This record gives sequence, structure tokens and C-alpha cells, in this order.
Amino acid sequence: MTLKNRQLGFINKILPVSAVDGPGNRLVFFLQGCNLNCIYCHNPETISYCTACGKCIEKCGGCAIQSEKNKIVFHPAKCLNCGNCLENCIYNSTPKYFSYGYREIEKIIQNYSDFISGITISGGEPTMQPDLTSTILLIAKKKNKSAFIDTNANCDENVMEKLSCLFDKAMIDLKAFYSEEHIRLTGSDNSKILKNTAFLLKSKKVYEIRTVVFSEEKFMTDNILKIAEFIARLNKTVKYKLIVFRKEGTRKGHILKTPKDEYLSRLKKECAGIGLSNIAVN
Repeated sequence: MTLKNRQLGFINKILPVSAVDGPGNRLVFFLQGCNLNCIYCHNPETISYCTACGKCIEKCGGCAIQSEKNKIVFHPAKCLNCGNCLENCIYNSTPKYFSYGYREIEKIIQNYSDFISGITISGGEPTMQPDLTSTILLIAKKKNKSAFIDTNANCDENVMEKLSCLFDKAMIDLKAFYSEEHIRLTGSDNSKILKNTAFLLKSKKVYEIRTVVFSEEKFMTDNILKIAEFIARLNKTVKYKLIVFRKEGTRKGHILKTPKDEYLSRLKKECAGIGLSNIAVN
């Protein structure tokens, strides 16, 4: 079976036009599957693949989710967007993602081509589906659109190196610099993340690096400043974005807090003192 005729991977949703996922108006593909489990995740339903347990069927308000031949099948036309399936899934998943092939992706990009300046692949984590991600990137370049990935950079170095030949820029979520803190926040070590981020910074392939600020305690300050030092050693002009934690849309049960403006201003000033020239608070 040729590349153009086979299914390449799973997409959670497609956002036709976005102004916050890179420069200009962008078509965004949110891929299914992530290899981190962040305590403040805004999209926990993209972490895992459906186990077909069937628990979401009884919670569905519009009978859009059904069991057919021992598989969970989602019927979009019946969906009421009530969110019950996501709220009641204990596996960090959803029945509402679909598999896509080359021709389907090409048609989607072609349909929106006149209205966008570029394409961004997000998730989930796009490096977990390198075949699908590379195909989207190749089609984007074929259509003369800028191609970005939004990544946690937690993948083998050879995967990132190959993908970096296809994308223009990467937007990187760098959760923490210290390994123990990264494990506490995500359940995973960050050794691959730091190596890949360093590689992309040296290659001038980074559009921005982001860190969520969810505390005013010393460990938060230390991690932010260590990340700023890490970036400054490799590329001082890259944008470093401090993302203000907001509880809306995040997981329940955490004790994270929204930092005060005074603390954020001080952090920004200290990052600038380290040598970064492009710092944003969002």
C-alpha cells in the first residue's frame, strides 16, 4: 500500500483558523497521544488512546457514542458537545478522534489554503506520530505554507532531527529544568527534552519556549531562571514566554495557584538580567 492510500495516524481535532498557535492565521492539527502527564494539562483527553471500555456510552447525552463490533464508534452528527464523555473518561482519552490518510489531509489543507499563512501541528504530542507529522509538514511545504510544530520535545533525538528538516520552527513547552521537578509535574524525566531543545536552539529552529508559572515559591523561581540561563547560553534572541497558570479548563484536584502580577514582573526582569532579549508574559 502506498503512502497516499494508507492511514497515517490519529487526529483529535482540527482548528481551521487560529491566531495563537504561531504567527498569522494558522490551520492547527491536534494529534492524539502524549508521553507526558502534566498535572495542569488543558487537554487531558489527548493523552491516551481509547481502551473501548464503553463507560462513555451511558454518559453520552445524544447517543453519539455507540459500540459496534466490539469497537467504540463516534457519530459527530449526533454529538451535543455536552462534554460528558470527556469528564467521565478515567483513561485520559476520548472516543472522538479519527484516523487520517494522506489524501484526507491534503484536501483539508487545500480547503483552507486561501485563508491561512501557515500550519501548526500540536496535540497531544506530534513527535509520537512521526509518519503523520512528517506528512502534514510535507504537504504544508508543498502548498507554500509555513510549517510549525508545538512540542514537548520528549522524543528520541533521531526523530527530532528528521522532523526538524521538515518544519520551519518549533514551539516548545519546557515544563521544568530540574529533573526531579519535571518528574513531579509530568511523570517523566526531561533528559531527552533538554537535549532536543538544545539541538533546536543551536539550529535556530525555535520560535518560542514556554513555561507555565503556577507558584511564587522558591522552586518556581529557581526553575524559571535556570531555564532562562539555558536558553541564553544557546540563543539569547528566542522568545521566552511565561504562561500564567489559570485554573479554568485544567484538571481538577490540584493545588496550583495563579501568580500575582508583581511576581511575574520580577521574574521577567530577572530573566532579562540573565541576557534574554525577548520575554513575554501571557
